[in-house]
Amino acid sequence: MDEEIFELEEAVAVESKTIEQILDILDMMNLTSNSIPLPNVTGKDHDES
Repeated sequence: MDEEIFELEEAVAVESKTIEQILDILDMMNLTSNSIPLPNVTGKDHDES
């Protein structure tokens, strides 16, 4: 994990079923999180250049 942080709107994030399920679980547990670690994703996977 490269510790890089990407910010995106929730509507975009929930296009990923994995992220949508994580958010649903956090909501059911009445928890909030400003970030969700994705260990198999690196910054270079999402480099827009």
